[in-house]
Amino acid sequence: MSDFAETPPSRWGFSLTSFRAKFVLVVGGAVLVDLLVAGGIALWNVNRLSTNAMDEVGRGLEKANIEYLQNYIATTVERTDLLLDRYHSEVSGLAGSMQTFIDNPALSDKLGQQLQTDGVTTPLAYNETGNWWQNQPGEASAVTVWGYLLDENKQPTPDAMKTVRESAAFNLVGPSFLSAGPPKLQMYYIGPRANPILRSTPYNDQGSVFDKVYPGHNETNWWDFYFPGLYETWETWLAKPSERPVDSPITMLSPYLDGITGKIIVSFFQPLTTPDRKDLNGIVGVDLTLDQLADIVKSVKIAETGFAFLSMSNGNVLAVTEDGEKTLGVKINNESGFDRRLAHSSQAAIAGLAMPSSPETVLTTLTLKENGEDVPYVVLLKQLNAENLYTGKVPVTREVMSLGFMVPEREIYASLIAAKDGISAETRQVVTWQVGTVILSLLVVLSAVFAISGRITAGLRALADAAQRLQNKDYSVRVAIPARDEVAAVGVAFNRMAEEISYHTENLENLVAERTKALETANGEINALNAKLKSENLRLGAELDVARHIQMMVLPKRDELDEIKGIDVSGYMEPADEVGGDYFDVLHDQGRMKVGIGDVTGHGLESGVLMLMVQSVARALQEQGDE
Repeated sequence: MSDFAETPPSRWGFSLTSFRAKFVLVVGGAVLVDLLVAGGIALWNVNRLSTNAMDEVGRGLEKANIEYLQNYIATTVERTDLLLDRYHSEVSGLAGSMQTFIDNPALSDKLGQQLQTDGVTTPLAYNETGNWWQNQPGEASAVTVWGYLLDENKQPTPDAMKTVRESAAFNLVGPSFLSAGPPKLQMYYIGPRANPILRSTPYNDQGSVFDKVYPGHNETNWWDFYFPGLYETWETWLAKPSERPVDSPITMLSPYLDGITGKIIVSFFQPLTTPDRKDLNGIVGVDLTLDQLADIVKSVKIAETGFAFLSMSNGNVLAVTEDGEKTLGVKINNESGFDRRLAHSSQAAIAGLAMPSSPETVLTTLTLKENGEDVPYVVLLKQLNAENLYTGKVPVTREVMSLGFMVPEREIYASLIAAKDGISAETRQVVTWQVGTVILSLLVVLSAVFAISGRITAGLRALADAAQRLQNKDYSVRVAIPARDEVAAVGVAFNRMAEEISYHTENLENLVAERTKALETANGEINALNAKLKSENLRLGAELDVARHIQMMVLPKRDELDEIKGIDVSGYMEPADEVGGDYFDVLHDQGRMKVGIGDVTGHGLESGVLMLMVQSVARALQEQGDE
């Protein structure tokens, strides 16, 4: 009951130690756990579905993007091969036309003379400074006879002039091929090794340009000066076509500085033969600048900043846009010819990029440093058709150029990122609504639990208040019982208990008086008995004292024991009570001594009397002579 007395009234309100608070905490906690578990499972399912959706969409979009890039690069490679094939076709067409004239030398010679007569071709003029002969401006093509083809009078040799006349037909077909098809820098004819005159269209002052760009060229045969070993290689191929690296009569030249335009160009040559097909009879060729070649890749549009580039197998980039060149981290070095190799890139990832070694599309990713940030790129590489390549020295090798695509991942996967962001946003919205629903449900449940707990604990609070009033001796307190539950049953029991306490409290004084009177009567009786017992004890004590004296009197006397000669006898007896049952005696008669010792069972008067009787009988027998 002391606990109720020390508990403040607020205990039965909503304090942390109240039953109501505990009830709310327990029920609310259980509901909270249930909501959290259910909500957690729901959120986990939403997140799992979102993740699965993003993964599925991601795989689909990634596959679609990769397939798009692979199809795009395959299509672009086909377009590039087709474009290069068109250049090949232009060269082959020009070679076919010129070969027709070569196969009919009489016709080509007469045609040359007729063109000169008709003024279609202009006479050659001698250039003293350069020591070469060249036709006049206005002609369809420029033709130059170099100094090593002049005689001692500084006149072109008859063979050289014959080649000039026979090649005049070039003026009829060369300009047509130049203007047709893809853009070209120039097309030309170079005579055989013995008479390597140069005829090119459109007309240009090629003699003067060559003097500036290639000092000393007019003193050495054209083929030995510009393309050492190449003419001999073609002669070998003519005898053994199987030795060509690629089964094509066309040879591609590595990028080099053009003597006429002063630009970096790429050339395609096709040899011509004599009518009997046993020897070479010059070549026809086409030049295109790298800028023209770049048109192939400039048309490629990938996302916002993606670009294409055309590279040789050694990583030397032939064509790329300006922005693509910056991204690749390369630049042209003309000191050793055209050199824009990926191996010299300022980007380590680009410097380590290898060209593909098979026709399959190579897909890889790499990270570039841009403005201090790491930017992932998707790179696709695919080979073009093979070419016979002359690099400035023999042998002629098989060259497989590659087309490359580069695009930032964030751009190529922009749709994927947008889709994932959309799914993530929807997922966050669902999660937000789910969390809001859980919180709202928890608030509703806690409110309901709080209200219900008030009704449930009202009866308990009433019982607690009534118990506290009962403790304060208010025996009239009763608990209202509005319900019929367990708390009501406790209330009924409490009311009965209160009634009984009230009843017993009211009759307690009468009970105490009756019990006091009964105790006084019993106390008088006890005192009377004590007095009687005291008197009886005095009487018994006197009797016992007499019996003790009698017992001591019958024990052997000192003088009796001294009469026994030759033996010293000493005895002592101390009874445990006033009268004891111990016995000893010494009898002496006619020189014989008898000693008796006994112990009567028990203590007190009865044992003492029995001992006296025994002693009396023993002495009587002694006196009668009965031993």
